[in-house]
Amino acid sequence: FPLYPLLVKGLGWAVGGRYFVIGIFISNLCLLLSCYVLYKLVEMQWNKNIARRSVRYLFLFPVSFILSGVFTESLYLLLSLLCFYLAKRCNWWLAGLCGGLLSATRTLGILIALPLLYEYLKSIDFNVRQIRSNSLFLLLVPAGLIAFSLYTYRETGDPLFFKTNQAAWDREIMNPLASLWQALSQGLSEPSYKKLLECAFFIAAFAILSLFYKAIGLSYWLFGMYSIVIPLSAGIASMPRFTLPVFPLFIALAILSRQGSWNRWLTLGLGGLQGALMVLWCTGYGLVI
Repeated sequence: FPLYPLLVKGLGWAVGGRYFVIGIFISNLCLLLSCYVLYKLVEMQWNKNIARRSVRYLFLFPVSFILSGVFTESLYLLLSLLCFYLAKRCNWWLAGLCGGLLSATRTLGILIALPLLYEYLKSIDFNVRQIRSNSLFLLLVPAGLIAFSLYTYRETGDPLFFKTNQAAWDREIMNPLASLWQALSQGLSEPSYKKLLECAFFIAAFAILSLFYKAIGLSYWLFGMYSIVIPLSAGIASMPRFTLPVFPLFIALAILSRQGSWNRWLTLGLGGLQGALMVLWCTGYGLVI
């Protein structure tokens, strides 16, 4: 999707074509800004302790090293956090604008309209008589997707070319449960450590979101669930990377770590796993893509 490549191209051109360096710069800047917005968002709803721990688990997440690479994950994470932060502050035009940028960053970005709509209704106590014209700012969310569709239609004659070209990666839409079962079966029969790891990330993320549904709230839960279930319907590939921008996972882990020795064991376990996966990543073993 166009937003990240356009940023890399524009800023890279301005510094003499050093596109890779600019890509690294954009990703790490977005990562640092994401930490700040995550802290402010969690502090607003909980307290400083949970806010600090949420940022801690963002860094400790087993594939967080990807956030420093030339990928869209950091930008997507930042814009998602901004959407929720601005919605919590009832700044609907900026929330809608960030939603539009999000839908220009990744296909799933358009679905941020669902939790934003819930947050709007929550802000008026679900009284439809209190709906005002500021709700129309949520219509900005599809703007990025619509603009990219018009571009792909002009270039290819297919407004959904970004979807149809997924066949090049052997992706096809299927039942998410069937997709998970197929991946598990293949992972055990081949055996394929990559597919088993991808299945483990999905199962762990799904379990955490389900167990902490009440603690994190409906809008965060909804964001997390569609962020992992919809990609699963196209196959298990890249699931660890798809779970990375699901910031409600970091909040859930921060809430869990308040109890006893959880904080120590989570730090050791997640940090150790990240170290191992990063070594494999840097030495060319494609367990995470």
